[in-house]
Amino acid sequence: MINLIIKDLKLQKKICIIGITFYIFMIFSLGSASKDIPEGFSTLVFSGCYTLMAVYMVCLSVLYSDAYDEKNKSHIILNSFPISRSIIVISKYISLFIYLMIYLISIFMFSNVLKFVSPNLKSLNIAGILLSFIFIGVTFSMYYPLYFKIGKKMFGVYRVLIWCSIVIFPTIISKTIKKVPLSAVQNMLNNIKVNYKLYLTSLSIMAICLVTLSCMLSIKLYTARDLD
Repeated sequence: MINLIIKDLKLQKKICIIGITFYIFMIFSLGSASKDIPEGFSTLVFSGCYTLMAVYMVCLSVLYSDAYDEKNKSHIILNSFPISRSIIVISKYISLFIYLMIYLISIFMFSNVLKFVSPNLKSLNIAGILLSFIFIGVTFSMYYPLYFKIGKKMFGVYRVLIWCSIVIFPTIISKTIKKVPLSAVQNMLNNIKVNYKLYLTSLSIMAICLVTLSCMLSIKLYTARDLD
């Protein structure tokens, strides 16, 4: 299992360079815009932005790794060795959260370093970490069962769907918020601010349950799958 995880991590060199450049640019831009963010909601805004940044790069890493496996028929090669399919599945889920950990550490480091340039910049906090875990957990709880069931036959389709959701979802939220009265938005944000610990705890537990069930389902589907 360790060798499978290392294989996935070695593929991420180019992606990590992209991620570092992306994070420096985005965090610096956030720092420049931070003076226009209301103080009461700055932590919430930064947590949301850091979450999207982490989710974006994790999705890029996973899709790159899985595309490489499909292109080079890694599944067929791996199944020619005495490795159980359950180990292959579990290693993918572990790699997923290792990617997340790497990118969250990067965001934490850059956000703290760039605070010297932009004092109003908020660093990554526990809320941003949990939000990232929740988004990744929910997204890939749906992705991996499909991946291990269908493989390359539908890989391009659900890859496009994930990318569209990453790009379109924030746009839909932004346009929806603009149509809602400002007082209603403020009430919603105040409610989140007051009860965020309860929300994060509940959603984190839900994400853990989803990931566990997803992994079990992926093992079952991949074990029964005929590789071509």
